[in-house]
Amino acid sequence: MTKEGPYCGPYGTWPSPISAAFVARTGMGSSTLPREVRTSGNTVYWIEFHPEEDARYVLMRRSPAGNIDCITPPPLSVRSRVHEYGGGAYAVHQDRIFFVNDSDQAIYVQNGETQAALLTQPSADRRMRFADLALSPDGKWLVAVRERHPPGAQVINDLVAIPLTGEWKTHQLAAGHDFFAAPRFNPAGDALCWLCWDHPNMPWDSAQLSVARFKKGQLQDETLVAGGQDESIYQPEWSPGGDLYFASDRSGWWNLYRFTAGTIEAIMPMEAEFGRPAWLFGYTSYAFLSEDKIAAVYKQAGDAGLGIIDVPGRRMERIESELTSFELPSIAVDKSHTIWFLAGSSSQYPGLWRLSRKTDKLELVHAIGHLDLPEDYISRPEHIAFPSTSGRRAYAYFYPAHNPDCCPPAEDKPPLIVTAHGGPTSCARPHLDAEVQFWTSRGFALLDVDYTGSSGYGRDYRRALYGNWGLADVEDCVYGARFLVDAGRVAPGKLLIRGRSAGGFLALAALTFFDTFAAGASYFGIGDLMTLARNTHKFEEHYLDRLVGPLPQSEAVYRERSPLSHLAKLKRPVILFQGLEDRVVPLEIAQEISNALEDKKLPYAMLTFPGEGHGFKKPETIAGSLEAELEFYQRMLGFTDENSPMRLEIHNLFG
Repeated sequence: MTKEGPYCGPYGTWPSPISAAFVARTGMGSSTLPREVRTSGNTVYWIEFHPEEDARYVLMRRSPAGNIDCITPPPLSVRSRVHEYGGGAYAVHQDRIFFVNDSDQAIYVQNGETQAALLTQPSADRRMRFADLALSPDGKWLVAVRERHPPGAQVINDLVAIPLTGEWKTHQLAAGHDFFAAPRFNPAGDALCWLCWDHPNMPWDSAQLSVARFKKGQLQDETLVAGGQDESIYQPEWSPGGDLYFASDRSGWWNLYRFTAGTIEAIMPMEAEFGRPAWLFGYTSYAFLSEDKIAAVYKQAGDAGLGIIDVPGRRMERIESELTSFELPSIAVDKSHTIWFLAGSSSQYPGLWRLSRKTDKLELVHAIGHLDLPEDYISRPEHIAFPSTSGRRAYAYFYPAHNPDCCPPAEDKPPLIVTAHGGPTSCARPHLDAEVQFWTSRGFALLDVDYTGSSGYGRDYRRALYGNWGLADVEDCVYGARFLVDAGRVAPGKLLIRGRSAGGFLALAALTFFDTFAAGASYFGIGDLMTLARNTHKFEEHYLDRLVGPLPQSEAVYRERSPLSHLAKLKRPVILFQGLEDRVVPLEIAQEISNALEDKKLPYAMLTFPGEGHGFKKPETIAGSLEAELEFYQRMLGFTDENSPMRLEIHNLFG
């Protein structure tokens, strides 16, 4: 409330204290979330994204005394590029830290406060990469996933071991599969487990868990434990007593299992996910408190939780809290049995939390992002389910337009922004997000859709997108918007849609094949599926075989689903955002779309950004794109007139 009283202008025009610059400082998207919490003794480590430091990833440390500091000085950036998305970028043994540096993809070692030293040869062109680092219990061996990019040849992935005493020479441990992940030593250090899978599968389709004896940098007596053509294995871990645990979706849900004495047994059967699609290495959804107790984070439809599993009793104690999101999943236990994890809530950006098992006290230890506003400014999500086509049921988080300093005209309804996550196997994250609040505090309602194919709802829901990408997901977003219109919660003529990458493809498809939305925004959206299939990297080389169909026999389907093939049907204004170094979605796609909009004399804007790839990192890019998107929407919905000053160049705005 201002001294003059509340602002009573229309929805979508409200003044807001949440600036685009603030959103940029907290980053944008899953790549900016804190990740990879690890412990060594009672010291805790994790990775943070610092956009203000040339968009680098830094390794943070909390000492047993509670002091928090950054231990990787500039220009070092702790980030792997294996599979292009990376993860598993560091490992700790006592006070020695091993990590992958982004610019050269070499492994460095840092002892305490000393300067980091090279462990492997640097690669200026990133042709030699490492990820998923793991150390033997005695600290004498480092194992990792290696990815080699020979000029003009197929990318090669394998498992390697590096001795940390004497000569640092890389030993190949395992090869012969397209992909490897999760090498982990048993407590005695004489056995190693790992995951592998092959094209056309992604790790959430099919993965195999193997174990072998480890001796002097070699594997012996390999045994297949679990997995196969129709089973996905996630996060193998050894218990303190030496039993091998893992998550499997064999029941239709990623549940926990134990392999002991040659037998596999379920630990906590329930319709909940203790796993995630492994787009990144190093996800951890559970950690051992003891041989009989496991701390775990899980997702159950729209609900997320932290629980303590009693292994002998096959039961779980849920820890009651305000936390709503454990993305990206990361949990660890220190020497004093304190549980450390990364989580967020509807009023808190993801940060470092701890739960003391001695006092059962749950507390936020380190806030990664700060929203310096009273809580009554925050729009809180409501998980909803709604009917879609073919009898399907889809899900979403609905954020009402909200600002305590503003009141809309009576009987007015807010405009709605439908947002589509990427992946497309990712999911909506109902933690505090400054970007969401940027919109809701200005009078836009927002619907974050967990469309068909999203994770967190079981294997059947995830796999229902197979063969239906560009159909089921688009229909879910359309029907979600219509559901809210029918419920009287949003204005029917003021529906917008936006998305990034796969979400941008969804937005472009909705604007091309449906007339539901008044306008939309595509951030480096996939406009042409054939271009994506031709240009994608090894990890996703055959991903579309399942989402759309195998090539070349399904080429007609690719054309049919691609917005770029149907630009004659595109009848809605679009704003396009494109990084000039994007190797996933080339600039030509956005240019073809903008050319079609120009030919039709439809309003459009196109912004390109030097130095940005497939996912924006620079604060000035993030802030500038948000400000441009806001102005575009306000003009498309008639919230501003032709006499108001323009900062954004919108082509064909006035006919």
